[in-house]
Amino acid sequence: MPNGEDWLRDPLRKIENGSYKRRKLKNLQDDKQNDLWWNFHFATRLKLDGADYFCRQLLGAASRPDELGLPLLAHRQLKWYLDA
Repeated sequence: MPNGEDWLRDPLRKIENGSYKRRKLKNLQDDKQNDLWWNFHFATRLKLDGADYFCRQLLGAASRPDELGLPLLAHRQLKWYLDA
């Protein structure tokens, strides 16, 4: 990766002195509007990361034998939802 590039490739974050910093949007000068956009962006990335994880789990379960694959994944998902 080039010098300090974010491994998540998030356009609204930058690495500065070894820590992540939020970038300000160029066309939004209002701080409140900037914070609202940042929260929306973060929530969207969180949902996409969760969907990516679930899809990887689903594809992995579908490639296993029937007694280990999808039924086991369904049981884990149900248990996770009940615990949450």
